[in-house]
Amino acid sequence: MRSAWAHPNASHLTSAVALYIPQASSPPSKSIGFPFYTEERTEEINAQLQRVLRMREGCDRRLGEVRKGLLINEQSTRLRSFRHASEKIPDRVDSTLKWEKEELKAMKRKMEVDMEKTETLLKTLATCRDTLGFYCQERLQAAELMNQPLDKVLEQAGRHSWVDLSRAPTPRTQGLKTPPPDPVGAYTPDCAAALFEAKRLLMESKEALAELERGSSGLDEQQRQIGNRVNNTLLQKMRETLELKERINMTLGLMRGTIHRCTKFSQEMYVTCGIIKGPLLKTHMEAREKLDRPLVRMYQKHVGTQLPEATRLAQGTDQLHQHNTLMEKNLKELLATRDKLAGCLGAKEMGYQIDHSVVRLRRRQQNPHVGYEQAQQLVHH
Repeated sequence: MRSAWAHPNASHLTSAVALYIPQASSPPSKSIGFPFYTEERTEEINAQLQRVLRMREGCDRRLGEVRKGLLINEQSTRLRSFRHASEKIPDRVDSTLKWEKEELKAMKRKMEVDMEKTETLLKTLATCRDTLGFYCQERLQAAELMNQPLDKVLEQAGRHSWVDLSRAPTPRTQGLKTPPPDPVGAYTPDCAAALFEAKRLLMESKEALAELERGSSGLDEQQRQIGNRVNNTLLQKMRETLELKERINMTLGLMRGTIHRCTKFSQEMYVTCGIIKGPLLKTHMEAREKLDRPLVRMYQKHVGTQLPEATRLAQGTDQLHQHNTLMEKNLKELLATRDKLAGCLGAKEMGYQIDHSVVRLRRRQQNPHVGYEQAQQLVHH
């Protein structure tokens, strides 16, 4: 039965109040109707969803940068594997690249955990928003079917008259507090549980967003410092290689002069040895010399026939032969050392060029305009 003093269009005025009355002056804790409070919570949930989406986009961008850094590290290691075998001894650049890889992997794991957290937050907030929307629509339909007096509707809205509903309510007018949950009323226990869950999710999501912002605030700067440290190590290695190249080149020049002098001296010793032996042909003799002097051999039968000059001459000839043999051996060792130094110089030159290519690659790929897909194509092709 309709109330005796109920307005005939009370249900329509309820909807009108719900649509047109502003809520700026009345606090959320006051009863302006469950649908209004639900819509307010839904708007807060939507705003929080947008913040979580922006945070997720930032995490995804940083995760892409970390993955790109891992690809650049892999390509740098692969390029340095083409060095000469003598240059593949583990050095400071190799240890720095391994350190960079471990740091980037740790950052990647952290970013993946952050992505999972944001995904869980998005799913939970979206479910809460859908639940609030369902209860809001259900309570709006229930409110339209309820037979309420106009005075009660205006009292819940904080007004005394239905005239000029678009005007802001009087500041001094306060509504009633939110009624307790009633299974047969407009504010059911399910609705109360949904609102409480929405409030709890808002607080938890704000704390989670603040924690994510604190955790990811310095990741970009940390990754840039790691890349700069690797680049500086590579540049230091290039300077050391260039200095070693200059020293090796100078040593090669000195050794070339030593080899020339040793070769000339060896030739002179062989000429001296031939002079000691005497001429073998008449053509070896100079002008006015004749090869008609007989060869004399002394047979030592007793002490009186000893000739010390012949013995000394024979000993000197043997020593000369020994020195010539030793000089040939030393000359071969000098030539082998020269070839080895020339190979080391070529290996240093190759190592310098490879390190230079790695530095150019890293600087080019670390540009923010280069995406993860481009770096991936570079590694796999």
